[in-house]
Amino acid sequence: MKFLKKVWGQNTIQIFAHIIYCCCMVGFAGVQIYQLREAARALNNQAMYDTIFPYLVSNVVILSVFTALFIFLAFKLYLEFGWKIYKKIGADPRKRGFFFLFKSFVQFIL
Repeated sequence: MKFLKKVWGQNTIQIFAHIIYCCCMVGFAGVQIYQLREAARALNNQAMYDTIFPYLVSNVVILSVFTALFIFLAFKLYLEFGWKIYKKIGADPRKRGFFFLFKSFVQFIL
C-alpha cells in the first residue's frame, strides 16, 4: 500500500463535492432574488427591493463566474490526479474500484 501515502491528499471526490456545493450556492443566490421580491411585495416596499436588487444580481454573477473557474480548475486537477493514480495502481479495474471505494469511505464516512 505504498501508493496510498503519495496519493492520500489527492481526492477527486472531495473536489466534486465542492463543485456541487458551489452550484447549490449559485442556485440559492438566485432564489434570494425571488424571495426578496416577494417580501418587498408583502411589505409594500418597492424601494427596498430596488435598492438591494443590484447587489443580489452581482452576487449571482460573481458566484457563477468563480464557480465556472473552479469547475475548470477541478477538471484540470481531475486529469492530473487520475494520471497519478493510474501510474500508481495501474489499469486493473478491481484496484481502481477498491481505490474509489476507499476514497469514498474516507470522504463521506470519516
